[in-house]
Amino acid sequence: MKEKTQKKDSQLVVENKIRTNWQDIAGILVALHVTEKASGEEAQSKYIFRVLSSANKILIKNTIEKLYNKKVVNVSIINAKRKLKKKSGKIGYRPGYKKAIVTLKKGEKIDLFAKKIV
Repeated sequence: MKEKTQKKDSQLVVENKIRTNWQDIAGILVALHVTEKASGEEAQSKYIFRVLSSANKILIKNTIEKLYNKKVVNVSIINAKRKLKKKSGKIGYRPGYKKAIVTLKKGEKIDLFAKKIV
């Protein structure tokens, strides 16, 4: 099922719910994805976030622009599949997740510790 996202009276409308609270907007971003590769991308104004599985590119772009007041040029989305794990003869799965690579306008940077992502 796809979400319908549109801008209405400078408020974000998602699935017929008006989201104006900062915690609801920040709720789209689950966490900052911290790896060696992700930290190397910061030099190119690219930041990697784990996002909700229901989030789309437009919603992620609007969220980043509202939270950090920066111009987003491009958003790429990667769906990481779940992985098989075996322990003590038992079979289970590590859950999958969705991550977004956000490219900012050249020369702009995000102070990642200025706002807390919840």
